Amino acid sequence: MTVEEFANPVVYSYTGAGDFTFNFRVFDSEDLRVVYTDTDGIGTNLVKDTDYTVTVEDTEPYGGTIHCTYSASSGRLEIRRELEITQDTDWVNNDDLDAEILERNFDRMTMICQQLKVDVDEMNAITNWRGTWATGEDYSIRDVVANTTAIYVATTSHTAGASFASDLAAGYWAVAVNLNSILVMGLPDIAAGDALKLVSVKSDESGYELREQGLPPGYIDGLECSHAADTDHDITIAAGSCRDSSDTYDCKLASALTKQIDVAWAAGDTAGGMIGTLAANTLYLLGLLRNNTTGALDAGWNITATAPSGWTWMRTLMFYHTDSSSNIRQIGSALFDGRNVELHYGPRWLLVSGLSATTYTTQSLATLFPASGGPFGLLYYTVSSDFYNFALSNDGVNQASSLVATFSDYAVGEYQENGGSSPVRPQTFTKINSNTIKFKVSAGAHAFYVVGIRFKR
Repeated sequence: MTVEEFANPVVYSYTGAGDFTFNFRVFDSEDLRVVYTDTDGIGTNLVKDTDYTVTVEDTEPYGGTIHCTYSASSGRLEIRRELEITQDTDWVNNDDLDAEILERNFDRMTMICQQLKVDVDEMNAITNWRGTWATGEDYSIRDVVANTTAIYVATTSHTAGASFASDLAAGYWAVAVNLNSILVMGLPDIAAGDALKLVSVKSDESGYELREQGLPPGYIDGLECSHAADTDHDITIAAGSCRDSSDTYDCKLASALTKQIDVAWAAGDTAGGMIGTLAANTLYLLGLLRNNTTGALDAGWNITATAPSGWTWMRTLMFYHTDSSSNIRQIGSALFDGRNVELHYGPRWLLVSGLSATTYTTQSLATLFPASGGPFGLLYYTVSSDFYNFALSNDGVNQASSLVATFSDYAVGEYQENGGSSPVRPQTFTKINSNTIKFKVSAGAHAFYVVGIRFKR
């Protein structure tokens, strides 16, 4: 015989058990693969003698019948030839050459080539978006159309019939994406302001959610803080954007915002900013806040990173300290380069006096830095009536930095570095890992003054 027919897969609309014929030659009932695809586009390989049986025609025109009993009420049934790519005839030297056996082997090789061509054509087929289905149109395999319920892909080249429903029933189309299934899983509504959000699967895989993405972790730009007109009580936050500290939201403050430390917190510009209670000589965090319902941004002060009811503390922007009159300690200058902030205080700040320990001793910096969030940096100097060394350490073993206390005749704010012979302005920097430091002096009692601090926000 010759192999004249080309064995493309045969596709049927499946509505239940029945007989389904195929018109290509196979050698054995094992040479078939039968696949059921449901309306969601999920395929299942059916099992011979469990889901179906086969009757093979051994004479021309060949082909056969699938007796399918698979339990399903709607979908698509595909029958295709799938020969094992083997050669099982043992040719022996000087034996008779049987033309029928030789032809059968050639037929088998041809059928395998046809089978591979089908596989290659399907693999290489280019998906082509065709929009809305239209009657009379010529469609190629893997063309894609859509309606309000699903996205479909063409299973074979064909000319569209009178209705899409009839072509779908005939097996010309398969469901690629069932839009109703996505909606059932809980695809969230897209609203104004969601342009930078991504749709992602919920952690419990129960559906979808909108998750803000875009800015990298730790990102901050703008949002610099400075004294407002009432320098004792008001701080203005410049417009800017940042990623919140939990790496969940992008926060964008569209315009500058002024908050008052001496007035109870209220949302809005030029409004109260104190979430807790205002006290003298206290460290306060100034943070960016987000409304849990509307997503609006605001800011406020508190001793800890705690927001008012209905709001979330998104990110700490600055530290501020009150003086003995409960006013904001004056900042002479502030330098920002995004995350890093350097504050230089206006008048020098007497942190503690009478430091006289000659071995490393812990000194609290709780009025200067919060308990966590470091490392921080300390810019400092000392004043003394005598010439003695003053050393700082993070671990109480290794010296972090040192300076020489000034003579009483030096101007306020001047000191000498070790080995120096003339006064210089204070620029000494020490890294602080928490809100404590260890110090020691060579002799005498010394006052410890703060010039400024550095930290990451």
